[in-house]
Amino acid sequence: MAKKKIKKPKSGKSWRDWFSWGQRKESRAAREEKREQLYRRIKIAAMSVFLPLLPAGLVVGFFYMEKYVHAQRAETPIYGSLEFVNAPEWAFTEGMKKKLSEAAGGGQFELKEGIAEAVGKRLAELPWLYHVRVRTTTHNIKVEAQYREPQAIIKTAKGQTCYVGLPAPGDPLCGDNPDEANTVFVLDQVEVKKPPLIEIKGFADKLAPAAGKTWYASDVAAALKLIAALRQMDEKVSKEKPLSNEISEIDVSNFSAKQGSSAPRIVLRLRDGKTQVNWGAPMGKSASQLEASDIEKLTTLYTFYRENKNTLLNIVAFIELRYPKLGIPRPE
Repeated sequence: MAKKKIKKPKSGKSWRDWFSWGQRKESRAAREEKREQLYRRIKIAAMSVFLPLLPAGLVVGFFYMEKYVHAQRAETPIYGSLEFVNAPEWAFTEGMKKKLSEAAGGGQFELKEGIAEAVGKRLAELPWLYHVRVRTTTHNIKVEAQYREPQAIIKTAKGQTCYVGLPAPGDPLCGDNPDEANTVFVLDQVEVKKPPLIEIKGFADKLAPAAGKTWYASDVAAALKLIAALRQMDEKVSKEKPLSNEISEIDVSNFSAKQGSSAPRIVLRLRDGKTQVNWGAPMGKSASQLEASDIEKLTTLYTFYRENKNTLLNIVAFIELRYPKLGIPRPE
């Protein structure tokens, strides 16, 4: 049986081409699958936008955290004390502690920006210290410095007692002055452990400089160099009972031969009040005065000291060190 042909309209399309049943309803599984795909696409898009912003977000977060920390610090200041990390043993006294604290501006400081520089500038003006370095930590202020150790005593025209000493190598007082060899520093009297016991008398300057000043005094410098030599000998020969402890003063009143060329230029006086040691020419100048060498003088003095049971006191009135034992001719 032949199929019945469907008659097409003049437009060339059959009625089936014009007719539609409408969109069929999707199954639940298909809808869920499409939703999952959409979710994944949106998530990928969101991540592509968010990830480049993440470092910036962290920076902003830390910025505000830092502001918060600083704000907390501003609200609660942190205070700390001074710590002198390399102070010598002789400086560990209450008097020196008070001196350093007053010079620094107090005992407790707020640990804030700029405080180390401020404390360093104040301490650098103190004549007891040089090469001062200051830094702050989380709990205190650390100070490193070099210390000028007092080596002898002088008394000014006004009756003030001061300490004097020779600058150590590296001290700013050395090298920047016209008379380096005779440079002496002057310190105010402060409590120290084992203070100097020897007083220098008879120096030419009628008015010794005030504490904290530099002094160009060849006679005082010569006495200090002799004290340094005696201390070195004590360390090597009589450390337990130093000979220098028996010396009360060094007299340099004839340093320039004002009392005559035959009188000793430098004289040591002992603590018994009656024994005098005629040292003679300043150290390094013995040959020009035709005297015994510095080594021979020290050897003679310490030999006599050891032979008399480590003392020079109450034995003789004079100990003469100027004449060489080898009999070098001297002018009449």
